[in-house]
Amino acid sequence: MRIFLVSFFSVFFFSSCAPSSLIVTSDESLALHQNNTAIRLARGVEEVKHDRYNNLNIIQYKIKGANNVLLYEHVEADINWEFIHGPISTLKYIFDGTKAEILYQDSNINLLQLKISKSKYINILAESSSFNTLSYVYGFSNSEFLELVKIFNKESSLKYKGTVFSYLDEVVSKWSVRMLLLNPLLKPDARRGSDF
Repeated sequence: MRIFLVSFFSVFFFSSCAPSSLIVTSDESLALHQNNTAIRLARGVEEVKHDRYNNLNIIQYKIKGANNVLLYEHVEADINWEFIHGPISTLKYIFDGTKAEILYQDSNINLLQLKISKSKYINILAESSSFNTLSYVYGFSNSEFLELVKIFNKESSLKYKGTVFSYLDEVVSKWSVRMLLLNPLLKPDARRGSDF
């Protein structure tokens, strides 16, 4: 298991103190920066897709994982808008999910298993450090996800088998104009005044 941990997560320290963030770096790595530590989750961008909806930008990545492809999405609202709901409720809506099993949660990091169909679950790491951005990655196998949970000093077990993806698989998020019209995800950001 130790060999797996070293090959799957390359953990290294960086000098500046920064809030948590889940980003694709300049060397095409997907990294979670948390508490002065950067955890490399995957490396090698295979595909990038940009979508723009009213007041909302979405970037979707397929990135090489240890034995599969991880699917990463960064969602950002325009400057005068914010998400109506918290990260878990927003993820349930984005994936048309019916049930969330939370393994770890703090102020802006969530690790959960999300039920997205009758018998299909995905393992998700989500990060939200502001009211108008949400980043999440899914497609971890159960063993990979449990190793990630351990990094947060939490022991846990998984109730369901998480779905893994290959390069040929499509994203399973349900973004569409119709979805966003039926149940908007955003509201005006009252903290920024009324200049929108």
